[in-house]
Amino acid sequence: MCSSEAFYIQYTWQVTDDFVATLGIGLAWDLNGDGESKLYANYGRYFIPVPTNINVRVAGSELFTQQTCDVVSIDADFVTTIDKCGALAIFGDGIQKGTLEVVNADIDPMYQD
Repeated sequence: MCSSEAFYIQYTWQVTDDFVATLGIGLAWDLNGDGESKLYANYGRYFIPVPTNINVRVAGSELFTQQTCDVVSIDADFVTTIDKCGALAIFGDGIQKGTLEVVNADIDPMYQD
């Protein structure tokens, strides 16, 4: 079973009547002091969980191939006639990799600033 958690802490501080600091982290300045316009900036770091299918696709024995062909015709029963097939591209050969090839004990979590 996979589990993930997230938390966010924010503190808002009214520095002056027209300047607000949001520590978590954001700044806002009411340009004219009338609440009609503002200039703001934000910064944050969000940690992104690894997609759950990564363990299957990387550590499993996935067979994934692709071949492109031209469709010449489709009959009334939706049976196709194809021609001019390109080369077979192999993205996953179905051979399971060794643990040391796919595991990095020093890997850092993915994040976005």
